[in-house]
Amino acid sequence: QLQKKTYYNKTVTAQNLNVAWSPCGTYLFYGDKEDTISMVDGRSLKTLKMESLKEETNEFAFHPNGKYLFVALGGGQLSIYKMPEFTLLRTVQAHSAQSTCACVAVSPDGERFAVGASDALCSLWDTRQLICERSLGRLDYPLRSISFSADSRLIATASEDHSIDIAWADTGARVCELRVNAETYTCAWHPNAYLLAYSSAPAIDSRDREVTVRLFGFAA
Repeated sequence: QLQKKTYYNKTVTAQNLNVAWSPCGTYLFYGDKEDTISMVDGRSLKTLKMESLKEETNEFAFHPNGKYLFVALGGGQLSIYKMPEFTLLRTVQAHSAQSTCACVAVSPDGERFAVGASDALCSLWDTRQLICERSLGRLDYPLRSISFSADSRLIATASEDHSIDIAWADTGARVCELRVNAETYTCAWHPNAYLLAYSSAPAIDSRDREVTVRLFGFAA
């Protein structure tokens, strides 16, 4: 008995760096090393549109309503695209022009988005007014990953520091400093609980060179 094909391959022209589904599940977006973002039909895998950007193109994230795509760029910039047209609405100077915006996250309630950059800062923005509410500056090295908790109350910022900063999104006040043995590549909150998953590089002074995924938040 022949089984149905459960995977698809799509040939691309450059190495991919980031990928994201639209909240509706209809469109797949991927960004490559040539600073191009491609919009793909999730069923046919047909490329619907390609957007070549002038700046270094890094992580991108959807607004929960699926109407907007936030793209972190070089030069401290962040671009906002209207969906599903995939047309540029606005570009904001989220960080200094000497920095690179590397990561972006949108809160599940859609009220805020956060931008992490090479200047070691995480800026928190109001999505309606596009005003920067505050910046988190407790880390010392370039940011790698940002994640909002399911209730949008907490934000975790991870970087090349040997710690992850967890703060209240409303005030920026620190809730916890999670110590790690090396730089953190990525972090993500559980969709329902205060449970944070994160992946770190092997500790420099450790014989174990395996990259691990750890969980923080289980009751003792």
